[in-house]
Amino acid sequence: MPKGSNLPVPTTALHAVVSWRNDGRVPDVDVSALLLAASGKVRSDADFVFYNQPNHASGSVRHEGKRVQAGETMDAVLVDLGRIEPAVERIVVGASADGGTFGQVPGLRLRVLTQDGAAVAEFDIDGASSETAFLFGEFYRRAGEWKFRAVGQGYDSGLEGLATDFGISVEGDDAAPAQPQAPAQAAPQQPQQPAPQQGFGPPPAGFGPPPPVYGSPVPTANPQYQQYSQPQYAQPTQAVQVPPSYSAAPPPPPGPAPAAPLYGAPAPGAAPAGPGGISLKKQKLINLEKQLADRGDRNLLDLTKRAAVTLEKRGLGEHTARVALCLDISASMSMLYRSGKVQALVERVLALGLRFDDNAEVDVFLFGREGHEAGSVGLNSYQGWTDQMLQRWRLEGGTDYAAAMHLIRKEYFGSGGKRKKPHSDRQPVYVMFVTDGHTTSEQATRDHVMSSSYEPLFWQFMGIGRSSKSVDAPVAAQAPPPDLKQSRFARRMASMTANWGDGTFRFLEELDDMPGRFLDNADFFCVQDPANLGDEQLFELMMGAYPTWLQQAHAQGLITQ
Repeated sequence: MPKGSNLPVPTTALHAVVSWRNDGRVPDVDVSALLLAASGKVRSDADFVFYNQPNHASGSVRHEGKRVQAGETMDAVLVDLGRIEPAVERIVVGASADGGTFGQVPGLRLRVLTQDGAAVAEFDIDGASSETAFLFGEFYRRAGEWKFRAVGQGYDSGLEGLATDFGISVEGDDAAPAQPQAPAQAAPQQPQQPAPQQGFGPPPAGFGPPPPVYGSPVPTANPQYQQYSQPQYAQPTQAVQVPPSYSAAPPPPPGPAPAAPLYGAPAPGAAPAGPGGISLKKQKLINLEKQLADRGDRNLLDLTKRAAVTLEKRGLGEHTARVALCLDISASMSMLYRSGKVQALVERVLALGLRFDDNAEVDVFLFGREGHEAGSVGLNSYQGWTDQMLQRWRLEGGTDYAAAMHLIRKEYFGSGGKRKKPHSDRQPVYVMFVTDGHTTSEQATRDHVMSSSYEPLFWQFMGIGRSSKSVDAPVAAQAPPPDLKQSRFARRMASMTANWGDGTFRFLEELDDMPGRFLDNADFFCVQDPANLGDEQLFELMMGAYPTWLQQAHAQGLITQ
């Protein structure tokens, strides 16, 4: 899997196995998992599963321990998606490096395996440098199903930074961690180095350090992947602490709900500051720019920096939102695709998405005669993306806005049906909706815009075509003197120019001004040729009404983070 991509996974027990080469002196890597609620935070310290707290109370997540073999070390967690509690929406798999950085860990890879050892996903983690903690991937719910996303996000602030980002407060080093009681039986001698083995299967006979680390093998129906018993030491009577001690952040004091955030100031639920006062969101953006610079991607790097200028001016420099691109694939768009203008637009929308979306990708939806989910576009897939997309989805004879809008609302909020009550979520969704024509589904489109006004979803409509209201429309020429004769061709052209904008985008203007909505959740601009717009001008247009809607959505409780 490329970084930022995602795929559906079966709702069953899966092993997330992190492996690395152990030839030479390599930092030790400790894998952990965090169970996150809709807020994007853990509910308590019990939602942090790692080597010193190996089992979640629900039985759905378990740290399985480390295996060492010739040339490779593996550490894994078991995630039983069928047993995940309804309040948990994401399970992130991360790790910390002890005695060095991840840039010194060779051959780092994450594999997701079924109980019988079949590969579901494989993700090679490259590009690491000074990071001492890493978020490898995450399992997340989407429309009632489970998906896995390859994340590959590092933290220079170590496990402390990763833990703090997900709501676990770190106590000082003065707090002594609780020590487990020694086992009653004498520890056996350390076994010799085992022979090489394939995959993350059961250890060979005699393998493994003595309890309390692993416990003894428990026979299962699956010969390739044995489970392990509980550690053979007495369980501490108090809550387990991590050295240094980790515990859930205390709940806020009772009182009235906080006022809507002022943009430019940290919003409720924003990522806390890491070492040196730099927020973790800011650190992710710095890491993004470093990654683009290291790979020599000057074009996308410059685009992200231009997008950053526009966002900083609006106090959105560290704002987080999910970003979707909705593209018209009707036959009339043919020249725009063939000329590369849609591809260039995709890259500019991606630049904005990289600043907003922590997953470094933009979800893509298509509409022509029907609606389609087209996956996502990200750092490793954007080049030549439109050509590849058109090989799978041909241009269609029709333009149905509502078909794609239904898919978008169902993807992010579980339903594309009518809604008359507010529906909140922890992050907003920004949709860039691009079309060159009128829809065949006016009323259904109105219904979607009306219903989505109760959701944290913002529609930015962009029309492409001739219109007197286009931002790049030529200045209208003065009318000729009455006595000046014109050719038939000149009169026809003058008539056409005078009527530009009288029909093509009238419906999108209606959606922009539609009354009766819970919040004004749409904006519209049109352009005759997207190539006429400079990057800064396009980003300014894309952010024309979004900041105002965002502030209102926070104030009305549509956004909970």
